[in-house]
Amino acid sequence: MGLTRAFMYAGTSRVAVTLWAVDLHSSKDLNIGLFTNLKANQKMAHALREIKLKMIKGQASKKEYAHPYHWAGLVVYGDGQ
Repeated sequence: MGLTRAFMYAGTSRVAVTLWAVDLHSSKDLNIGLFTNLKANQKMAHALREIKLKMIKGQASKKEYAHPYHWAGLVVYGDGQ
C-alpha cells in the first residue's frame, strides 16, 4: 500500500497493483492481456475487466487461470477511466 500511495501522491491518476503474491505465469498473461487491451484504447478498468473475464472463461492461456487466485489480486487504484 505504501508504494501505491507514493504513486498517488506523486500525481499519477491511476495505478494497477497486486494485493498478494500471485503466480508468475498467470500474472504475466494477465498483464500482457491488460496492456494489449490498453493499446486498443480501452479504459483501464474496462481493460482489466476484459482480461479477467477471459481468464474466468478459460479463454486465456490456461484453463486453471479461472481460479480467482490467478486474477483477483490485480486491482486498479485511482481513476479507472
